[in-house]
Amino acid sequence: MPLPSGDRPAQRRSLRCEAMDRLKTAILDGTILPGEALNDQDMQEWLQVSRTPIREALNDLSRSGLVEMAAQRYTRVVCADPRRHPATMQALGATLLAVASVSVPELTAPHRDKLVTLAADVAEATTGVEASATTSARARFSAALLESCPNAELVTAFAEALDGLNYRVHIARVADPSAPVEDAEAFYDFSRALLKLDDPAALMSLARAYNLRTSLSA
Repeated sequence: MPLPSGDRPAQRRSLRCEAMDRLKTAILDGTILPGEALNDQDMQEWLQVSRTPIREALNDLSRSGLVEMAAQRYTRVVCADPRRHPATMQALGATLLAVASVSVPELTAPHRDKLVTLAADVAEATTGVEASATTSARARFSAALLESCPNAELVTAFAEALDGLNYRVHIARVADPSAPVEDAEAFYDFSRALLKLDDPAALMSLARAYNLRTSLSA
């Protein structure tokens, strides 16, 4: 039988990407709140696209950890769950460390200078009470780390995961301001080590910032 035309899948993927981008932005900027139901009909009216690309976009967002789905029960933005927060912090740290282990040894001078500044920003933000400030600083640091990574496969694998992890840490902190965050002094140490071109010390500091026990920090 003749193969289907490539036009329709390409169009559907375009709508899927547009729907995913708009939904992700609305979740991350707080337009759609944690735990809020994502009803297909409401999404169709808002996004002006059919159900299929919306479901595809929601599946993508579920894989990145921004949306949770249970068949025949609910599709909603993830909720804050204090019980999962320690595991989420550990996953965030392990993901950043994986990217850093490839990025840091290959840093150009401009990328190194940028990470020095952004790591200090994370350290400063964690000492405050504004969850949004910490989230913003961490997001900028994560983006810069990915930007400096020479491994495109690693960037593709972890970019969306970092969005989801950062968001879940954020909503946990909003729900409970006493929820643990990064170790500020360890992030300052990361920044200082980068300045000294001491890459092993920088990686050990990043592991310590998230209380990770690795061969680097043994």
